[in-house]
Amino acid sequence: MNSVTEESVFIRRFVSEHNGFTAIVRHLYSDFIVNEVSVDGNVLQLEKEDLQKPDALEREKQVENETCTQSALEQLEKWYEPSLMNKVRDFVATEESNSLENEQDSLKELILPKPILDKEERRQIHQLFRSFKGIVTETVSTDGSPKILLERSSAVTPNKRRRRISDSNLEENKFLSFLLCKKNTETSYVVSKLASLLHIRTGRFSFAGTKDKRGITTQEMRVRGVTMERLWQVGHSYLGKSSHIRIGRFKYCKEPLHLGELKGNRFTVILRNVLDCEDTDSRQLENIKEAIERVKMNGFINYFGLQRFGSGAIPSHHVGFEILRGNFEQVNRLILTPYDPEWRAIHASEILGESISVKSHHGKKDRPQIMEYLHQFCQGQLNAGQVYSHLPRFMTIERQLLNTYMKNGPNDHKGAFSSLPKGLKKMYVHAVQSYIWNAMASARMDSQYDRQFAMAGDLVLDQTVQDSLRTENNRSVSTEGDMESIADYEDLDVVESSEILDKNIKIVSEEEALEKKYPITQVYLPLVGTQMKWPQNECGQIAMSLLEEHSIDFQSLPTISQEFQFRGGYRKLISIPKQVEYHFMDYDEPNQSLTDIEEKLFSTQVPLDRKQTQDSNSCKRKMTALVLQFTLASSEYATMFLREVTKQDSSTAQQLVLEHQKKI
Repeated sequence: MNSVTEESVFIRRFVSEHNGFTAIVRHLYSDFIVNEVSVDGNVLQLEKEDLQKPDALEREKQVENETCTQSALEQLEKWYEPSLMNKVRDFVATEESNSLENEQDSLKELILPKPILDKEERRQIHQLFRSFKGIVTETVSTDGSPKILLERSSAVTPNKRRRRISDSNLEENKFLSFLLCKKNTETSYVVSKLASLLHIRTGRFSFAGTKDKRGITTQEMRVRGVTMERLWQVGHSYLGKSSHIRIGRFKYCKEPLHLGELKGNRFTVILRNVLDCEDTDSRQLENIKEAIERVKMNGFINYFGLQRFGSGAIPSHHVGFEILRGNFEQVNRLILTPYDPEWRAIHASEILGESISVKSHHGKKDRPQIMEYLHQFCQGQLNAGQVYSHLPRFMTIERQLLNTYMKNGPNDHKGAFSSLPKGLKKMYVHAVQSYIWNAMASARMDSQYDRQFAMAGDLVLDQTVQDSLRTENNRSVSTEGDMESIADYEDLDVVESSEILDKNIKIVSEEEALEKKYPITQVYLPLVGTQMKWPQNECGQIAMSLLEEHSIDFQSLPTISQEFQFRGGYRKLISIPKQVEYHFMDYDEPNQSLTDIEEKLFSTQVPLDRKQTQDSNSCKRKMTALVLQFTLASSEYATMFLREVTKQDSSTAQQLVLEHQKKI
């Protein structure tokens, strides 16, 4: 059973002292809404009218074509004399006027007689001509010298036309920006689906970061070499039939998005049943208001949340420790250890002391057999080939490991692990960094230490440097070219050390601590690596003890793998939420949607599967929900903000317990 609990990954402290309260989180997908905040501070939101074909699309295309045509013609005068340019203008104008009533009476092609010997110049000329509406080009050689052939797209065979248009887009390297709104869907799945429908590589998509699956999220994406018309058609014809994906608000731009190129995320979270059915005491509402105001003022510990440590049978940081020890046979065994989704219900039952059942999305009738096959492989009772054929296609990681064993032999453990996506492999090691960071954070926020100001040995960063730091971080995680795979996008929470950090992170002296020179909000803790500073106090000792306990020496990483040479980094100890707003709502039905986003964008109101029916013992009087809105930086966890406000455990098992107790 997955043993990840808050206690086991050092999520143990709170910042503020206030009374907590119980609440049901993510009862419906629409109870957890995330809107990306762009670098210029705009909250990205998709409206219903954005899903329609843009009225301005044709006008935009016409204006763009006219502007591009005039500019291109002026540039072409560099290579061709005026008399030939007049023919070119007539050829282009006839096509763009859409006055071709009889193609047989019109010139279908035009060969420009002047040879263009320089390859780079020919490329530039091709790009200019391909900016004209309805014109395709190629290089021909009629007398042994390369010349440019202009053709009308209507006169070119479909296959040839598609190839040329595609090549043209790639050469121009244009990017199309659009907003993606998804419900209960992984970001990686959307990108893979769009790439498949557009017949392009996933690496041509770029975005600032992945968003939660369990909720409704909106973010900007960009794709290289795809026209607005083509993407809208895909969104209209295929995605429009899906109840989970919407795209809209298209515009062309010159650059891709880079990893971390966002200011943060705006959350709208509905906490249901914050008052017990019989509770009409206004003091409870006042307690909730006080809790929110305390967190607005004091912030919350910037813990890495439980999702950081995985939901499989083996916690991610356990796999990460084995990677860092170079024990790849054990690494693969841990990854392949079978996971039963019912375990979360079993854990909840243990907490509650009575049986809880939950419907699983993985409730296949052959699941016990699949688990048994994996178990027998891990025990050495079956070989890779005997297990591989029985695994369903959605078990991509397990299938990849077994497939490599089948190809390279049963002893190529490192080769099998190396075959996994780079982002996934790093995720396991980043989980180790997160585990140790959480341990240091809990040690630092122990009640025996100063929880308002930096103490001696803490690492701090001057407030004046922090804005520059965010800009530098956005640049430091940017990438060039295509990504190896979509999994490379997955991990943005570990901020590698940058030049600004290296120069400005300092250790607090005894004198500065006595002067209370630095508030706790300026304290940073390191993400362990080969090139970072350690706190010179209990926090640093905790980290060193954990590394020693697990026999990890980060200085020896180059001998294990080139992929895991982490310089290290730093992360703020305390996060302060911004633009916190809240209000209360009364509702009658447990499955009642309390926002209009599903009806507006998805034309449906579908609750989570496990809550399709109302329990006969549920409250007959009105229930009360708390609607919280807040903005967090990109590396901060909403679950940790909610944990600080409510003072309740953030695990899925705990939510099952609450729902069972409140009969929702």
